[in-house]
Amino acid sequence: MHNKIPYYWLLIIFFLGGVLPLLYVNLVTAQWNPFAMNGHHFIRFYLLCTGGSYLSLLVTGYVHRPVVYPVFICWWLGGIFIIGLARLGQGMYHGKAVGYLVMLLLGQLICWRLGMTFLIKKETD
Repeated sequence: MHNKIPYYWLLIIFFLGGVLPLLYVNLVTAQWNPFAMNGHHFIRFYLLCTGGSYLSLLVTGYVHRPVVYPVFICWWLGGIFIIGLARLGQGMYHGKAVGYLVMLLLGQLICWRLGMTFLIKKETD
């Protein structure tokens, strides 16, 4: 009967994973550039991005969802990971402490792998 998520739920989920972190960047720096933030603000931004994205992926994994949405989240998380790697290189170049960012990047890789295994298993069932 209800085989798809209503569109307003997709908008709310996208707001959590995509728009809310960017609003945080604008609130902190008065611009839309996450590279303009200092270390602890960038960690909060990164946690908002990854946490909201994985939460939305988890929510859509338990209900019937459109096929395009998990693919979009995978590309979105890949972009967030690349931003994290760029920020890691920037921090290492300037001699800053990057331990928390390294742990977050490793955690994201583990969650990404587990999430993709879950999605592939769910798609084949």
